[in-house]
Amino acid sequence: MTPSKQAMDLKELRKIAMAATPGEWDARISPAWNEYAISACARTHQQSPRQGEQRDKANADADHIAAFSPATALALLDELERCRAALSIQVITEEVI
Repeated sequence: MTPSKQAMDLKELRKIAMAATPGEWDARISPAWNEYAISACARTHQQSPRQGEQRDKANADADHIAAFSPATALALLDELERCRAALSIQVITEEVI
């Protein structure tokens, strides 16, 4: 699925986002290893799920990160800007009439 096609599939993007860990996320860079780490901060030690559930949630988080790529985010922002511009024109037109 191309980023622009993916951005327009809002139901699928919503499904992916809803499956991901809710709450704040954290991004870290490890200069020594030249690695990036992204983690969901909502999980605490008292809430540790069983191993299979952890793997499923980690897979859902990875799907979320992949689906909301920069290209997808930019396509969604472009669409939002187009909608806002259209609403602005409609409001101005209605005020004139």
